[in-house]
Amino acid sequence: SDTHTAITPETDETTHDPETTAALQFAPADISLNWQIPLSREDGSALPISAIAGYEISYENSRQQVTIITINDAEINSYKINNLPADDYQFAVFAFDTDNAISDPSPLASIQRSDFPSL
Repeated sequence: SDTHTAITPETDETTHDPETTAALQFAPADISLNWQIPLSREDGSALPISAIAGYEISYENSRQQVTIITINDAEINSYKINNLPADDYQFAVFAFDTDNAISDPSPLASIQRSDFPSL
């Protein structure tokens, strides 16, 4: 699949001494996901945007709880998750077409609890 995922926590980059990280508390943050709109199907045939019905964002936290967000718009290639609680997450994006065929997942993108702003 040509779908790529990038994650940008909207916080200032900070680094912490690893010995103190365990004691720190982290605040929720807004997370922006961006992906490339696929131009071809997995068999290599062309995929016109008119054949894309939308995208599913799937993310899982450290307790294996999965959240799925469905976007029914082929032209959207970013999504902001507001106030996401601090945790370790893995994100993937899937495209689905007008026949409800779904793509393989994008490469996984991840964010760690320590990437969130500290309280």
